[in-house]
Parts: sequence; C-alpha cells; structure tokens
Amino acid sequence: MGKLKVNKLIVRSKNLPEKLDGIRILHLSDFHFVKGDKIVNKLITNLKNQNYDLTCLTGDYADSEKGLKILKQVFRAIKTKNIFAILGNHDYRYLDKLKEILNNSKIKLLVNEGTNLTLNNENLFIGGTDVTVYDDVQAGLSGRADVEKTMKNSQDGFKLLLTHSPDTIEDAVKNNADLVLAGHTHGGQIRLPLIGAIYASSKYGTKYASGLFKINNTKMYVTKGIGKVKVNLGKKRLKIPLTNIRLNCPSEISIITLRGA
Repeated sequence: MGKLKVNKLIVRSKNLPEKLDGIRILHLSDFHFVKGDKIVNKLITNLKNQNYDLTCLTGDYADSEKGLKILKQVFRAIKTKNIFAILGNHDYRYLDKLKEILNNSKIKLLVNEGTNLTLNNENLFIGGTDVTVYDDVQAGLSGRADVEKTMKNSQDGFKLLLTHSPDTIEDAVKNNADLVLAGHTHGGQIRLPLIGAIYASSKYGTKYASGLFKINNTKMYVTKGIGKVKVNLGKKRLKIPLTNIRLNCPSEISIITLRGA
C-alpha cells in the first residue's frame, strides 16, 4: 500500500482580510484512480480526521471508468460544504461522466472562470483555469488555460487561483493572484536523495516539481498529488516502462492555513 503524507503549511499574505486569517484549505490533486486503488481507504480516513474549512481539487481524478466510481466515496468523505474543482488533462477522457459526478456531489467546477465565496462575512475570490499542460498525448490540451479571463471579475482582496499545472505561473503573476494551487507534476514521482525530482511534466522542468514558491507578490503551492502514472518522455509523449511508481515521493494531502503578513 502506498504511503500517504498529510502536509500542513502556513501561507502568509498582506492581502488577506483579517476575518479570513486562519482559514484552512484542503488541497487535493492527481488522484488517477483505477479499480482496486489501494490508497483510497487511507485517503478517506484522513479526510474524515483532518480539520479544514474549504476544499480545492486541481484535476486528474481517474484513469478508468471504474476509477470514477471511487471518486464518489472520496467526495462523500470531504467534510466541507464549499468544494471547488478544476479539470486536469486526464479528465477530458471521461469528461461527461466526471461532470455528472461533480454536479451530483455538489462540487463547483470552474473552467476559466471565477467566483466570489463569502467566508466569515468576508469575500474570497476563487478562480479556476482550464487545462494547459506540457506533454499530454491528447491534442488540444497544451493551451486551454486562460488566466486573464479567469481573474477578470476578481475584486479587491485575496485572490486564490486553481490551475492544474504550474506552467501557468507567469500569467498568474501578471494577473495578481495571491495564491496559486497546482498539481500535475506528481512531485516528479521518482526522487533521488540530495537531487530530488529527476523529471517533472512541466515546461520549467523540475523547477516547480513540488513545494511552496514565491514569485514577486504571488505564492504558489504545487502538491505531489495522490496517484501515479507512467512518465512521458518529454514532448515525444512516449510512455517510459516501469515508471508507474512513487520513489521517495509519497502521495500528499495538503492543508494550507492562510495567515496575514
């Protein structure tokens, strides 16, 4: 059974309203569920036992139709009423069925759009982009994210942006996102001591493979995600055999506490 780590961190921002200080965001990404996935029970147990106020899901929910059925169990285990989701590149394979599951689970899907959520009588803007990825085998998924359109109706105050890949970070900075939540890289899946990730599916290579980053006034957290896939060989999109593993890169649940500067 794969290892699962609960990673708790604090993100500070000068733009965070006082009434939102201490809000906890559950961030999940890259489930890649298939039939018989052994990590599901661990994940569900942790979702029930952790404390969080808002849930954000950043794509790649299943790699088979039977994997989609597992999602329903996981979504039922999430304790918050406010759940927001975006699409990953793998989700276009089962898009209609996934949308139905999200809708039935009362999860708000954001596709190049934003919404204003009221928490503690304060406004929190949440934007969610469509997919932009570096090396997917499906044509047309290399540039669907429109950060400007997503952020256009954001108001003054804290701006949270959900995007599947860290490749959109430059546009996020241009559009004044305070915090970006991303996944897609799986932390590299295979990490070596002292070196870290040896490959990440990103135009930036391993620069944003996982962790918290600060670019100008924007912070970005890239989670290692839950599942695993075979690694692509760059833009040639060839699957490398025997790479469907996690080595020194456990699956991750992220709980981010927002704090004022």
